[in-house]
Amino acid sequence: MKIESKGIVTIEDNYKYYLADDTIYNGVKYYLANTLDENEDITEQSFFFKERKEGNDIFLDVVEDEEIIKYLFNVFVANTVTELEALEEES
Repeated sequence: MKIESKGIVTIEDNYKYYLADDTIYNGVKYYLANTLDENEDITEQSFFFKERKEGNDIFLDVVEDEEIIKYLFNVFVANTVTELEALEEES
């Protein structure tokens, strides 16, 4: 199983998340995710997930380390700014 950004995943807690972006830091893949409501609309509630592999299975764990959260926040904000600038140039 492969997990990709811009897709929807369901975590063991039966909550659905939209994976808005991803990055690799120290050899580990991280995701910026937003929860989806009952209509599968994206909400404002967001999380950082860390990819964990066990055999052929892939799991997503919520990132709790404050230093990694700060790093990921900066990376994902920079990615969003870059995407917005590219969209602005296209119009």
